[in-house]
Amino acid sequence: MDHDAYVRYIILKEFGTKPLSIIRMKVGLCNEVYKVKIEKNKKVVVRLNKDESSLKGSDKFIPLFKSKEINVPIILAKDYSKKIVPYAYQVLTEIEGEDIGKVIDKLNKKQLGLIAKEISFIINKLKVISTNGKFGYVGYESKNLFSSWTKEMQRHINTMISRGEKTGVLDNQKIKFLHQIFEENRSYFDKVDSIFYYDDMSSKNVMIKDGKFTGLVDLDGVSFGDYLEAIGRIKASWYGTKNGDYYTKCVIEEQKLNKYQVKIVTMYALLHSIYWMCENGIQFNANTKNVVNKSQLKKDLERVEKLTIKYRGM
Repeated sequence: MDHDAYVRYIILKEFGTKPLSIIRMKVGLCNEVYKVKIEKNKKVVVRLNKDESSLKGSDKFIPLFKSKEINVPIILAKDYSKKIVPYAYQVLTEIEGEDIGKVIDKLNKKQLGLIAKEISFIINKLKVISTNGKFGYVGYESKNLFSSWTKEMQRHINTMISRGEKTGVLDNQKIKFLHQIFEENRSYFDKVDSIFYYDDMSSKNVMIKDGKFTGLVDLDGVSFGDYLEAIGRIKASWYGTKNGDYYTKCVIEEQKLNKYQVKIVTMYALLHSIYWMCENGIQFNANTKNVVNKSQLKKDLERVEKLTIKYRGM
């Protein structure tokens, strides 16, 4: 059976009806995600994963985000046993709209400013949630966390190098550059407090409809550490584009960041651009391939070069 067949079976089991349409969502690397119409005016989202732990974080974080009055999906049905289909799955309500990355070029300044304000509100709402004092990515369980942000950043660097060497995306000069950026910012990393934040709300997971923010999706995990890293991802997503740069500027202004913090955001944007470049040629799910996309690599290298110049000039 293919994924569509699994989705049809899940919908029949959970809702007693056959889906009217199934559309694969092509954004994201972790889960296999489908938007499914089950009635004329009702759509749901089906998420599949061989690793149930990658889904179970939503059980934990969706209620938490809702308690902070952040609009997120509701889990309608779930089964992690892999006995019904050979995948753990969730069925969730649809948050209407599209990922911001698909529509940002169509938004005007007023719309971008209002969305940035919403994102800043979310950052502030989450920052007050207590952590366990550790650092790193937190899913359903708080495993493999570090005693410092410095060690978490070292893990990021090691991941980039491991992937980049495997695919040939990174040469010795770029590896040396990564180590250099890390050492230049080590004293800053050493001082970072453990702050609760949602890291993955840049080009995806921020849903937009008719120019307005409608909610967040993909809440399988959060991060403990430096919330400026999340803003760095936003900056990296569309650096050098008119609307992307304006949107980033609005988020930074809403957060009232000082000049030094803006430099740190730029450093994170640079590192994330390299991190994303090192995902090229690594197969994570059916959306990705184990062959380097040379056209995408060229674009990534251009973005890395621009951000390097910007960072060095600050």
